[in-house]
Amino acid sequence: MSRQCPLLTGHLKEALNFQITVTLALLVCFALRVVLIGFLLAPLVWVANVLFCVLAAFKSQSGEGYRYPFSLRLLR
Repeated sequence: MSRQCPLLTGHLKEALNFQITVTLALLVCFALRVVLIGFLLAPLVWVANVLFCVLAAFKSQSGEGYRYPFSLRLLR
């Protein structure tokens, strides 16, 4: 039986919270395509997602914690 690593659990919760936030943002962008704003916002959300995920990967690789900006804290 393996023990949970608190650092790993923290990283996983942060990443899941951020991906839920990105999913909600993309759903809003999809709804805003009716007024053509969604076509502009969706690529920005996607680029921000990739950028923040890469930053988090570098931080977690060095053993540091990373808090995603603009993330809903659903899991604690």
